[in-house]
Formats: sequence, C-alpha cells, structure tokens
Amino acid sequence: MPKRRKRTKFIPFLLVITFLGGYLIGKQDTLAPQPLPAHTIAKQAIKVQFSPNGECLALIKETINLANHQILVQAYSFTSAEIAETLVQAYKKGIKVQVLVDRSQLTAKGSQVQYVKKQGIAVAVDNVSDATKKKSKGIGGIAHNKVMIIDDMHVLTGSFNWSVAAATINAENLLLITDKEINKLYTSNWHTRAKYAQPIH
Repeated sequence: MPKRRKRTKFIPFLLVITFLGGYLIGKQDTLAPQPLPAHTIAKQAIKVQFSPNGECLALIKETINLANHQILVQAYSFTSAEIAETLVQAYKKGIKVQVLVDRSQLTAKGSQVQYVKKQGIAVAVDNVSDATKKKSKGIGGIAHNKVMIIDDMHVLTGSFNWSVAAATINAENLLLITDKEINKLYTSNWHTRAKYAQPIH
C-alpha cells in the first residue's frame, strides 16, 4: 500500500512538469524573431549577368535608361565613370537620382562621388560605421550594399560594385529583378539607411 501512494503522488508531478515544459517551449517559439515572409517571383522576372565579360555594365546602363521618375543607389565602391555618366544623363532628363555611399568613397581613388554631386545629384554617406562602433569595440561597419532601385519595378543587385574593377577584371555577378514586391523591400531598406546618412554638401 505505501508504494502505491508514492506512485500516485509522483504521477501528477510528472504531468505538471510535462505541461510546464510544453508551455515554455511554445512560449519561446512565439518570442523568437520572425523571418520576413517569403516571396516567390516568376522565373522570367530575374535576369543574370556575370563579369568581367562586359555584360554586367551593359545591363546596368540599359536598366538605368528604363527609369521614368526615380533611381535610388547604394554603393560601396563607385568608381565607374560610365555608370556615373549614365546616372547623370538620367538626372538631366528629369529623373530623381539619389545616392548613398560608403564613407570610403569620399577619398577613394577614382571615386565618382564629387562628379555626380557637382552635376546636381544628391549624395549622402551611409553612417552605418558610426552606428555599429559600440557593438564592434570601436571599429565601425561598412556600407557594403550594391543596389540600384529603378522606379517601383526594377532592382539591380549582386556582388558587382559600381566600379571599374568590377566591370573589367573582377569575377562578379549581377541580378536584375523585375518585381514590385521585391522593389518595395529594397526601397524601404534604402529609406531606412537614408535616415542615418549624412548629406554631402
């Protein structure tokens, strides 16, 4: 009889532990960071090019010329005179062009920042380096995005920098994504980065 009493006390205890464990696991799942919702796009909505065979540069210039009202740029390295000139020509046609660059482009050899700025294009330095210093023991991060957002439809992105080296000697890849929902995501991120950017006067 005593042994049966011990078992009847132990079984409810196990049930309580099992219930609490299941509750806490479920609660942890609800508190975990939720990923962005996946978005499927049609196969024909993505075009791919590679360098250094010159096709990437041609695709960039072609896509810039599709713009009707706006081009938003994020650049880590911006030394390509051809890309800069194509952006300037779009700006002179009445297209709104805005550029975010990494701080290194203020002094980088061959940087096109001052040229496009003198032509009237708005340029700002993405201050991600300042924002991350506390997390990285005083060493700030870099603005490593390579993105062009054209109107509300097209996005150019990939490893390809807007640079001479990317077009002529580096092995790079470039994607042209034609999709409004993807465009919205990139546009939203561009404006988020712009909030922390310092305009170049």
